[in-house]
Parts: sequence; structure tokens; C-alpha cells
Amino acid sequence: MPKGKEDIGSKDASATPDVNTVLDKLSSEERKVLLKAVRTHIGGKGEDRKGKPQMVSFEGYNESVEKMIHEKIEKVNDTLDLMNISFGSTVKVDPGILSPIFFILSKEYRYIVLDLSDHDRDLRNKAFELSDIIFTFVTGTRNPGQVYEMFDSNLKEGQKVYYAVNEYYTGSIRGFDGGLILEKLNIDMDRGYYSSLLALKDNEAISNYKQAITQIERGSIESIDVGKIGDKYFFGVAGFALDAIIGAKFDTFNYRGPLPYFYLGLQEFFKYHYEEFELSFDDQKIIANPLILTIANTSQYGNNARIAPQANYKDGMLDICIIDKLKFFDASFRLNYLFNGKIQSLSAYRSFRTNKLHIKRENNAGYYHLDGEVFDSCVEFEIEILARSLKVCL
Repeated sequence: MPKGKEDIGSKDASATPDVNTVLDKLSSEERKVLLKAVRTHIGGKGEDRKGKPQMVSFEGYNESVEKMIHEKIEKVNDTLDLMNISFGSTVKVDPGILSPIFFILSKEYRYIVLDLSDHDRDLRNKAFELSDIIFTFVTGTRNPGQVYEMFDSNLKEGQKVYYAVNEYYTGSIRGFDGGLILEKLNIDMDRGYYSSLLALKDNEAISNYKQAITQIERGSIESIDVGKIGDKYFFGVAGFALDAIIGAKFDTFNYRGPLPYFYLGLQEFFKYHYEEFELSFDDQKIIANPLILTIANTSQYGNNARIAPQANYKDGMLDICIIDKLKFFDASFRLNYLFNGKIQSLSAYRSFRTNKLHIKRENNAGYYHLDGEVFDSCVEFEIEILARSLKVCL
């Protein structure tokens, strides 16, 4: 629980409510839960000298409750204190203890940080409910989807959820977008998290992580557009032709980076079958046999490869980008157009703008990708833009 007394608004000590004021705001049921928690989980067994259970009301015991809670707080350093609420996976804790304990702790602490596990899910879910910000560490780049349902069912007050991944354990961060990345941070489990982090406080990964947290705390919130295909979403680009095939090959390739991607692109270029696509939008119908067919919300694939220089992720529009059949000499000679923002000057390039379209392809044996994640294809697609539907911290 990092301390921050100097940051509790502009109130002086005399304006801070005492424990009586705080407890007066609790319902009778919350008072019972708190007293039970203090006696059972924090204050001991609650027995008198003869070993008989004590029957204690809150009348006259408010200061004692606060004292017992603070006695269980262990000082780590000038900015960090620790307190245990649950003592092991076999001890069941009444989730109702969190709300009144937070009331008391919030008098002194600017931040209350909870380290949660899945051992006691009722307690975990109550902590979710009472939290303002949640950081969840995932073990794989595709794992965030596994906890969406858990958060959706427990978060009702607009809480912010941030996903973080440690590249040291996942081995790869490809495909992990919209989260915090710890770049190969080795935590020595024998020493414990805190000791390991203290020893690594000057590590570049830790420094980057602290910068990311600072950016989240100070950053501005903007609303951006999101693309939707069926029941799936994309934030940058969706591809259906050669770029989808290259993406599928790259997904199973042993090496990463621009050079392997170009190698696979060259290899697939000579094998590519120009499939027919039918695009319907805004009373138009276009038949194309493209080398590249990309639906763009943002301007680039990544690595400064700009397929839609005119795209804007806040304009409520999708950019349909088509590159028609090219000979190898023309494609290789003008490849730099993709990186210098001049792709629109390529004679084989054409683009259209819409907020909704229907795509029908020749067969369903191919692939399509959403922001680099490849899926087996189907014959028809309904695509739309969800204007300003995602809030991001910049």
C-alpha cells in the first residue's frame, strides 16, 4: 500500500474524518462483517481470557477496530506498507470485509494495491468490483481473451483494465497489442517478487514499465474507431489477398523481423493465385482480382509500411485499398512507395472510402488477417466501422 499523505487532496489533518465518522457511514450489516473479519482474520480468534467467544458490538469499539487493523500493517520502507487479508488458500474470507477496510485505509493511503489470486474467487471478484484500475498479467499473447468474460461479469462501474505480458516467460510478444510489455524480465521466484524487483530496479525493462505506468496516469483519453468483421474486431488493418497468405506463413516461420517477412513475400509472390473478389458498398459494386486487398482503419501495416496514407482512425470511415496485378519487376522497383507514403501514385493502386461494405470472394480456401492475426477464410464478409467506440490512453 504505497503511502501518499501529501496527495490526499487539499485537506489538512483536522479535515480528515476519524474512524467513528467512517464507521457511521456503514450499514449495520457491513459493521457486523467488519467486526467479524477483524476478530477472525485480523484480530485473532476473538476469545476472552477463559477461552469463550466474545460478543462485541461497535458501540465504543471504533478506535479498537482501527487499532487492530493498523497493528496488522507491516512497514517495508518509507513508501510501502503491507497487510495480509487472506492467510492461505484454505482460509475462506468473507468478501464483505474489503469495503469497510478500504474505508479505514483510505484515510492514510493514496493507493491501495491488492495482489490477487484465483484461490478465493468470491474475494477476488469483490476486489474487482471495488477497484478503479486492474492490471492483469497474462502468460501468452492470446490469453487476454480468456479473462474477458470474467471481467465483463464483475466490472460494472467503468473500471480500467490493463493487460501486461512478460516476454521472458512467453518467449514472443507478437500479436500482443494494446497492453504493457515487460521485455524479458527474469523474476527470481526463489527470492520472491519484491526482492527480485528491488534488485532489478535499474533494469531497462523495469524503467520502461514505470514509464508506461506514468503515461497511463498522466495520459489523455481519446476515442478511436474500431473495425468489425462478423463477430471479430480490428484496430489497424484487415487483409484478404497476398498479405493474408504471407501472414499465415509468417505465423509458423521460425524467425521474426522485416527480413523474414520480405523473404516469405517474395516466395509467395511467384505462387500467388489472383482470386476474384466482389466488393459492394454505397450503391457501388467492384469486381477485382487483386494482389493486395486491405481494409484500413489506420494508415499502415506496421514497420512504416503505409498502405493507406490518407486513413484516419477517428473519422468514422474505412479505406478500401486495392493493388491490382503487378509484374515482379514493377513490384520490386516500386516497393519503396509503400514506405515513403507515395503508394497512391502507383498506377495499380486504387482506394475507396466507406463506413460499411460486403465482400464476396471466389472460394473459402484462403485466409484473411486482422491486425496480423490470421484466420481461415469464409466466402462472404460483412464489414463496418464502429465510430469512436474505443477509449485509449495516449
